[in-house]
Amino acid sequence: MATIRAAGMLSVEITEEFDPSLPPVLAHRDALVQVLINLISNARDACFDAFPETGEGGQITIRTRYVGGHMFSTNRRGRTVPLPIEVSVSDNGNGIEHEVKDRLFEPFVTSKQSGQGLGLALVRKLVREMNGTITHERERGRGLTHFRLHLPIATADTNTKDRP
Repeated sequence: MATIRAAGMLSVEITEEFDPSLPPVLAHRDALVQVLINLISNARDACFDAFPETGEGGQITIRTRYVGGHMFSTNRRGRTVPLPIEVSVSDNGNGIEHEVKDRLFEPFVTSKQSGQGLGLALVRKLVREMNGTITHERERGRGLTHFRLHLPIATADTNTKDRP
């Protein structure tokens, strides 16, 4: 969080809701950090778009939880992988423009004037390399945008040396 706060987010409220009872996740630490930095930076930008100049009034929530029943079928290993660990980044910015929401994770797709459209494409690539999934949705009634990562649990037979 220190990295994000150093990027000029002092006026955007950041709430952390971490479940301390979660088992270790099977993920590459550096890749997961990069994914979260990209998602939180995008949430910050959305807050500054919705609350110009200072971002005051912007809210970002980072949450972890266990979600049973979420599965991912991978072709590389020919098996289904359970993905019960959810990490979400939510914000109360303006949301994703309708024209790009279905192609959001494709390279060179952006709604930012100075954006290159590579951040979320990289996020999707990194999450897939960890055998995870990423989705997004707009909760219109509450004015929130959610990005949700689903990741596998590290087991005794997996190498967990790089996990967070």
